[in-house]
Amino acid sequence: MCEIKEVIAPSVPFTEELSELITRLVKQIPNEYRRQAMGDVVQTLLDGKSRKAEDVLGWNRHTVELGINEFRTGIRCISDVSARGKKKVEEDNPQLL
Repeated sequence: MCEIKEVIAPSVPFTEELSELITRLVKQIPNEYRRQAMGDVVQTLLDGKSRKAEDVLGWNRHTVELGINEFRTGIRCISDVSARGKKKVEEDNPQLL
């Protein structure tokens, strides 16, 4: 995490407390909208820089980049998590039955 970084304007320091507050608030948002909220925070406070969000807020920059795009376009990306992983043996090799 960071010590003090001037992000918004020279008179508004980005402190550890502000970083923790933002992280707590974003965690309260339901998962399906969280990336967009992260994108909004990064666009507004960190000039849209995902690497800065990774350094300052501890967020994964790839997730933040996806969130920035979702926030910018208004289109939510859906990943098919259920299609991942190992298939059942019966599905892969039906001849074994």
